[in-house]
Amino acid sequence: MQQLPADAASMQAARRRFIEEGTLPAAGASPLSQLIERSWQRCRGQVPGPEPLARSVFASRLEASRKLIDHAQPELEALAEQMAHTRSVLILTDAQGLILEEGGSSEFLRRAQRVALQPGVGWSEDQCGTNAIGTALVERQALEVRGAEHFLDEHHILHCAAAPILCRAARCWACWTSRAAPARCTSMRWRW
Repeated sequence: MQQLPADAASMQAARRRFIEEGTLPAAGASPLSQLIERSWQRCRGQVPGPEPLARSVFASRLEASRKLIDHAQPELEALAEQMAHTRSVLILTDAQGLILEEGGSSEFLRRAQRVALQPGVGWSEDQCGTNAIGTALVERQALEVRGAEHFLDEHHILHCAAAPILCRAARCWACWTSRAAPARCTSMRWRW
């Protein structure tokens, strides 16, 4: 069995204790950020996991987001091209966390489909627990979610960063996110 880095092992231990006992590590001793702790507390009940929308429902949501997609498309294409050889993907969601578009490494896109990280699937905290998309939308700030910080076990293979796209009225329009395999990404940095 592969040895986990110390921070990954301590995150998994903290998550296991939270799931089993409902307690978080003491302040100052936690391997988790306050953002992750708040998210875990919000997700404490049942989290169903990602489910694709029916095609007709997704088509109507895409049409409702057409202006956003059209404005984001040039940036998405440029960034996705840069990420093509990094085993990472770039994702655009709507304000509810529904994945609208994605691009980047074709190898990672295939892997991502195994955990339903694909267009037509919602990644809100209500649906998927702690994850970069859903948590960034709730917290209304850029953040990172690494491996075992994800609420659902099957998402521990991901290392993600996300930033909400806010309009002038401070209403959330959408979210950009980047996903990578943890072994390939020890730190993700956003340049805005």
